[in-house]
Amino acid sequence: MAGKCSICKSPEVDAINKALVDGVGISDMVRQYGFSRDTFYRHKNKHLPQALLKAQEVKEVAVADSLLGQV
Repeated sequence: MAGKCSICKSPEVDAINKALVDGVGISDMVRQYGFSRDTFYRHKNKHLPQALLKAQEVKEVAVADSLLGQV
């Protein structure tokens, strides 16, 4: 079994995910963070969608809690 994604293990994962969502170029990110282009593409295609889904779930729970509090 392969190890966990280098970017997922990085202390800068949140900043990297934000940069990917914001459309920062991969070349710029390679220079800034030092991971290979392939590592960024794999992370973006395999792990970023999972992170976005989890964030959406958390947001939905917060909205539901708010609505429940109003009832």
